[in-house]
This record gives sequence, C-alpha cells and structure tokens, in this order.
Amino acid sequence: MPASEETRAKTATKRGVHLRGHVVNERVQFWFAKAGLVSDGRPVTSPGLRAGGATDPAENGATDQELEEADR
Repeated sequence: MPASEETRAKTATKRGVHLRGHVVNERVQFWFAKAGLVSDGRPVTSPGLRAGGATDPAENGATDQELEEADR
C-alpha cells in the first residue's frame, strides 16, 4: 500500500522519500529469483551483494591491494 501524502510529508528527506532496508532486500531477492539464480543456502540480502564482491576474491587468494583496487 503506497504511503499517503501526509506520511510522505513526515518521512521524506530533502532529496526524496526514504528507501527502507527491507524494501531494498525485497528488490534484491526479487531480481535474484527473476534472473534464475539459486542461493547456496546463505540468505540473499543487499549487504551480501556488497560483501560478496570482496569475499569471493579474498577466498581465492587476492591480495589486499587487489581487493582495494576492486572496491573502487
């Protein structure tokens, strides 16, 4: 159910309406499933996307410098 104008007026930031974490996770899970991807048993979350970008290379022997460069 969309927020009312009154609710938006109370919760909006200067740049726009807040995007809550659970909504981001729902979108990540939706597009993960829509792409036909299957989890390895770990939960699919938005923080996992960010952490996964460094975790996989680190587990495969990337150096600290390579991880820092990949984060840019």
